[in-house]
Amino acid sequence: MIIIMVTIMITIMITIMVTIMVTIMITIMVTIIITIIITTIPIIVIILLMINKTISFLLKRKNKQKLINTILTYLMNS
Repeated sequence: MIIIMVTIMITIMITIMVTIMVTIMITIMVTIIITIIITTIPIIVIILLMINKTISFLLKRKNKQKLINTILTYLMNS
């Protein structure tokens, strides 16, 4: 009888530990993903703004052929 009680207690303890570990891991993963998303969004926005600024700056020039040439050279280089 005592052995059965002890095994039941041990299994209950193990399941509780495992669930606690799993929840801790899930919360850590979620927080890491959220922080990565929060940090990358401004960087993407800044890059898009810079691209928009350069395109508008190039479009302000009267010479359209020059714009096409610069875009083509950029595409060739990348």
